[in-house]
Amino acid sequence: MKVKQFILGGIETNTYVVYDDDKCIVIDPPFDNFDTVERFVDQMNLQPVAVVLTHGHFDHCGGAQKLASKYNVDIWAHPNDWHLAQSAEFNLWRMPCNNAYPTKQLTEDVTQIQGFDVQVLHTPGHTEGSVCLILGDVMFAGDTLFCRSVGRTDLADSDPQKMVQSLAKLKAIKQDYVVYSGHGVSTVLSDEQKNNPYLKLL
Repeated sequence: MKVKQFILGGIETNTYVVYDDDKCIVIDPPFDNFDTVERFVDQMNLQPVAVVLTHGHFDHCGGAQKLASKYNVDIWAHPNDWHLAQSAEFNLWRMPCNNAYPTKQLTEDVTQIQGFDVQVLHTPGHTEGSVCLILGDVMFAGDTLFCRSVGRTDLADSDPQKMVQSLAKLKAIKQDYVVYSGHGVSTVLSDEQKNNPYLKLL
């Protein structure tokens, strides 16, 4: 399994193409410059089989509908965030964006996404439907966990107490993973468990 990272959009969202052989999934495509992802997919002769959202905020889903329509694939998201994705164009920052309309529910009992083995962790806090995705030795943490920080919990759809519970879930994980977050640089889970100030408090 290989991972290609792109930094796209007005809020520098990390978008990921996860691919194995000739198939791929696209994680968190924003509206701006998402054609960069399309060019990579086409140049590598990859066949997208799913678009996956770590949560429903506009900067993570603004390009999802166009990609899903172009490649005729489903959009996966936790059901608690479908309403956010479906109203992404009305974001508080007034950033240009397309609404996304998920078609598959991303819940903790999901173990495969179109042939990709995946472990879904429901990690509410930043949003009610935030998830972390584990594929192999990699975790895609969305806006739940960052290098030395965590996602905001002061938004209307956030819940600080649930974020604490979600971070405790991540701190309890024994296996180590490379962590690719929704923004910023990648990190390592064991390092965050020891040195992230928010996890150290737990």
